[in-house]
Amino acid sequence: MEKLSKISIVIDLLVYFLAECFLGTWWAIGLSVALPTFWAVRAAIVEKRVDKNALVEICFMVFTGLIDMFLYKNIAICVVVCFVMALEGEGTINLMQNIAIGRFAEAMKSPYVAYLMRGSALRMSMWAGLTACVYIIALKNEGTEFAVFVDKWLWLVAILSFWAVEIITSRLRYRKYKNYEWVPLVDEKGAVLGSCPRPLVHNGSLWLHPVVHIHVFNEGKLLLQLRPKTKDIQPGKWDTAVGGHISAGEPLETAIGREAWEEIGI
Repeated sequence: MEKLSKISIVIDLLVYFLAECFLGTWWAIGLSVALPTFWAVRAAIVEKRVDKNALVEICFMVFTGLIDMFLYKNIAICVVVCFVMALEGEGTINLMQNIAIGRFAEAMKSPYVAYLMRGSALRMSMWAGLTACVYIIALKNEGTEFAVFVDKWLWLVAILSFWAVEIITSRLRYRKYKNYEWVPLVDEKGAVLGSCPRPLVHNGSLWLHPVVHIHVFNEGKLLLQLRPKTKDIQPGKWDTAVGGHISAGEPLETAIGREAWEEIGI
């Protein structure tokens, strides 16, 4: 989906939750389809086109409401919101941050974002499955206090607990990589697609990242340096006189000068 549709579907789900809790399912369906209906009508009248994303979103919310009406209350919403949050990717916390600072489209091009997205999707799939299992148990114990609690509050518990897991995961990731250099990620043409911690470009990910090298010649002889045996990559092998990574946001010239000073004192 396009950026607009991604943001509006999150808004739709929040509207649906609130309306379902305080007004009922029919109100929830009506209010949640209001935003995509507006975009669909605007596209048809002003831009003379069919906004397929908005139409899909309308169908999505109506389908969610119908499932909610004919199955056990809120089971569909819990699973659906988990699925949508997983699709948003980058980890829900990072996604909202990028939306807030207007970098959503830029962030979604990054291989690092795709990597975070897969992790978030995996966690959310597990969370959705666990939530569905709890609802199934509640169905078999209908009428009990447990079933009443599940019917009314499990969707909120599921969402808040997922956010807690995402926050904890984000903090653990930060602590793991906070002392590492961040390097830019690029496409085949050299366009920057974001950045990531340096260890992630050497873990078999094959993410493209720029480096600098200086070849030193003396009277026709190419001078090389022997890599220390403590290096993670190609330890104990011959290498160019100067070589290293460009840091995120660092100009090429600055990187060359820094690496030359660090490696051969020039």
